[in-house]
Amino acid sequence: MNRSQSREASLPARPGAICRRDFLVSGVKASLCFIACDAFASAAEPGKPGHLGHATRNIDDSLHIIADYLTLYTPPAGNFPASGSWKATYDILQRATRRKAAYGHMVVTRRPVAGGITYDTDFHNRLFDFGSSLKSTMRCSADPLPRLVEWTTDYEVYLQPDPPPEWMQEFNGSIPPLSSVPPTSMRERGTHKDGVLEISTSLNSRKIQTDRPVAPQWAVLDALRNAKADSSAPIANLDFDLFHNLTSYRPHQRLRPSGVLDITMGNLPPQTFHGFYQTGIGSEPTNYWIDSQGRPLFMTEGLISAALTNIEPA
Repeated sequence: MNRSQSREASLPARPGAICRRDFLVSGVKASLCFIACDAFASAAEPGKPGHLGHATRNIDDSLHIIADYLTLYTPPAGNFPASGSWKATYDILQRATRRKAAYGHMVVTRRPVAGGITYDTDFHNRLFDFGSSLKSTMRCSADPLPRLVEWTTDYEVYLQPDPPPEWMQEFNGSIPPLSSVPPTSMRERGTHKDGVLEISTSLNSRKIQTDRPVAPQWAVLDALRNAKADSSAPIANLDFDLFHNLTSYRPHQRLRPSGVLDITMGNLPPQTFHGFYQTGIGSEPTNYWIDSQGRPLFMTEGLISAALTNIEPA
């Protein structure tokens, strides 16, 4: 018997106590039960609202991660003008929260300007006691896939705690409130000219050389409007570099059609969606789904998803 075994064996058992091994085994059993219940719940009642029916055999099933949300989802009214101004609002969803409600919102506003397009993005989310916001203005070219020209982004993280529970109220006088912690913020400015990305913040600046088109994520969504999952379509096969929020440069992205999917949402009749699949260095595989009206309704990237909830003139 080694030292740890001798120490554990010498501890007296208390009434109602449970040994460490039993505790761990019980935890594993409980976890397996929850996983099994979740799997059976997802597989049961294949005809219930929100069921995803595949139109082809080998097609991506990325929308299963927001299947609960789809049971309550109704596509918004309105279209995206092909060359005009519009404002689109998306719910931001995270599968890990296991909730049907959105934990964040994103508003993308598109406006034509002389020689190009601007995108204003306003993103807010809250997860646990932390909130964050990201506001960005991007000027892009007027190409089929709008190319990034210059941008300014402001990012902020702040505490947004719920009221403390009753059992903590007696400590309120001795513990500083979380709301007294100042927010953390950052501003980024950048330009893209002659194949060089120049990015600067208050902390540093850097340059990135590229010989490929560089686009923000929102320009990809814009380019996919009215696209069909047809390999002969001009937007169906794209090779580009992606500049995501806050100095996140992701080279060698590829966008390809992923097929056609029939989806039943709520009490609506089945709708046909055209899918596109984006992969590349530094990016999780990203799926875009375009409805029969040519509108990009859903975007999924790993456990994070976005669903279009409103379209209005800008």
